[in-house]
Parts: sequence; structure tokens; C-alpha cells
Amino acid sequence: GICSYTAFGVLYTATFLQKIDENQDMNACYQWGKIALLLLETLEAKDLIPNMKAKQNTIINFWVEPIQSTASVLRDNRKDALMVGDVEVSMSSAISYCRQSFFGGVNLAVCEKESVAVAQEMVGQF
Repeated sequence: GICSYTAFGVLYTATFLQKIDENQDMNACYQWGKIALLLLETLEAKDLIPNMKAKQNTIINFWVEPIQSTASVLRDNRKDALMVGDVEVSMSSAISYCRQSFFGGVNLAVCEKESVAVAQEMVGQF
């Protein structure tokens, strides 16, 4: 049957396809990732959506979308993950956001300032 964790199988299939064939069409992997997220939304698995978005935007999406847009999704996702109580995904999203912002061309001084702010915000949660 289909359950909410089936969506992660779909996402990992896309990741696997990407890794076994360097010539794999990244748009196809991207579409598999979109299907996985849509499946979670359809099943109303709100507690797993932040986890899926984190994985999707750090593994697949930045190959197709501008890295700046994946960074902004990760920025918002860290708060969404905290709202459902997933501290691990929130921290992972925060770290990935800072990294992708830097790779996306944000000035190093700005990245450092944002990284410190994110770290202080995360420490303030506990």
C-alpha cells in the first residue's frame, strides 16, 4: 500500500537515479522529487513535509532551480520544521541555508552575519 513514508522511497529513487548515471536527465529526478512532495501533501503528512523539503532542496532541486531559490526554501523550512517539532531537520535546513546562500553569491560578511543569527535563534529555542 501507499503510506506517507512511500514518498521518501520516491525521493530516494530519484537520488539513486542521479548517482548511478551521470548522464541522467536531472529534470526527471527533479520531477520525481516533486511527485514525492505532492504525495506527502495529498496524504496530509504535515509532520514529514519539512523533512522532504530539506532533502529535496539539498540533494536534487539545486541542479535544476537557481540555488538562491533553494536557499530561501531552506530558510523558511527551518521554521516549519520547528513548528512540527523536528529539531534535527530544522538544524539541517539552517546549515544548508547558510551554505547555499554562500554558494549562491551572497557576500561572505553577510553569510557570516546570517549564520550567527541563525545559530543564536536555534540556541534560543532550547
